[in-house]
Parts: sequence; C-alpha cells; structure tokens
Amino acid sequence: MLADAAKLAADPTMPQPLRAAAQQVVAQALDPARVPVDAVVLRQAVETAGVLRPLTPLGTPDLSTRLTALRDVLARLLGDAAAPLANDRRRQPSVPVRGDAPHAERSEMVSLVADAPGGLAHRLLAETDGALSRLKLLQAASLPADGRAPDPARPAEYRVEIPMLLGREATTIQFVFDREAQPQEPRKPRGWRMRFALNVAALGEVGADISILGAATQVTVWASETETAALIAAMLPELGPALAARGLEPGAIRMRHGRPGSIAPGRLLDSAR
Repeated sequence: MLADAAKLAADPTMPQPLRAAAQQVVAQALDPARVPVDAVVLRQAVETAGVLRPLTPLGTPDLSTRLTALRDVLARLLGDAAAPLANDRRRQPSVPVRGDAPHAERSEMVSLVADAPGGLAHRLLAETDGALSRLKLLQAASLPADGRAPDPARPAEYRVEIPMLLGREATTIQFVFDREAQPQEPRKPRGWRMRFALNVAALGEVGADISILGAATQVTVWASETETAALIAAMLPELGPALAARGLEPGAIRMRHGRPGSIAPGRLLDSAR
C-alpha cells in the first residue's frame, strides 16, 4: 500500500487533494534519507502508528487518521466507480495474532511505470481499506487475552507496525512490546521486552529480541539469510559498547540464523558478554 501511495503522491497528473492526502500517508513512514532514524523519531513513529491511541500526543494525526482522510478523498473522487477490484491477487499479509513472534512481509518497489487511468486510484482505495482493517486487527491483538481493559498492574503485549521507505523500496517493521506486571516490591524494576522484524531485498528478513530489566539488557539478533547472519555476527562486538554508552548494562548478546520459532539447535553464530 505504501508503494502505491508514494507513486500517487509523486504523480503530477493526479488531482491535488488526492496527492496531498497520499503525501500525508507517505510522511508517516520512516525514511532515513529524509530524517535520520534515532530513538526520538522511532518513539514518535510508535506513538502515531494508529494502535496505541492513548499514547498519541494530543492534536497529532496518527496513521489511522491519515489513512481515513486518504480513503475519503479517493471515495469522493471515484464516486460510483469506487467498486472493489475483481480478481485481486495481491499478496495478503499474515494476520497479527497475540503471542506470535513478529514477522515482516517482503518489501515492495515503488514502480515508475505509468498506470492505466484510474487504475492506481482504484487499487489504492482497496489497499487503504485493507490497511485500516489491519490496524483494527493490531489493536485487537494488543488487547489483554481476557478482553479486559489494559491495567498497568498486569502484563501486557502491544503489536505495532511502522511503514518505512528505503529509496524506492517500501516495507513495514513489525514491533511487539511485552511489559511485565507491576512488581509488588516498589523498588523492583519492571521488565520489558521488545521484538521486531524487518524484511528488505538486500538482507532478507532480520530482527531482534531485546529484554531489559532495569539497566540490564540482553539482545538476540536473527537473520533468515545465511550471508546476512554472518555479516551481522561480524559486527556484533560493537553492540555491547554501544549499549554501555547509553547507560545500559550489556548481558548476553547473541546472533542466530533463522526466524524465531524456527531456529535449529546449535545454530548460535556468535555470543559476546
């Protein structure tokens, strides 16, 4: 969907209101070429991803708001022609399910080939509807298993997807944040775990599993491709000092080959302490 929104936003033949709405959706994506991705930028992206509504800064449009605006403009311009596409064979992403490891779908390229008149707008309308439905699935997957309202005293899991542009490549980073229940002892720190997955053409699917208890930090980095795993393993010794420079206490730092849940025993490539 992001690839088509970027293509429409850059198409001077499209109506200006439509281009503006598409540009707002594209602006939601992380784009290292436009703004370097640091901790502040990443936090803002998580807060405005359209899943964690209570954390969205007051008055800040989130992804849901921007997608809804784009959908409204598309539906208004297409009018009676805004019918579902027949024989839509696009790759369908896996459904986000509470408890699953994060999984990143393959990236898509922003095509430079011109579409048939109205074809891009029709396709983008269907994709925008799908993106809004997926946000609802992510919100449902982030609710407590018993359906009760979130409670800071109880453990929680939040699933967030953030769009990202790398040149002409459009992809999505899937994050899963796990929070331990509030400790009964006031001075005992609460444990957090962050997992993410990213899939880009040059590397394949990569991700990390990061656990933090107080300042103590443990990291497992993984890659689906053998060559990518070896490249990351060679750079892994740099991670410990980088964590320490930010006030964290590096614990076990590991590199594994294979997606979480499918990692074969004995495939540990590197470990630094």
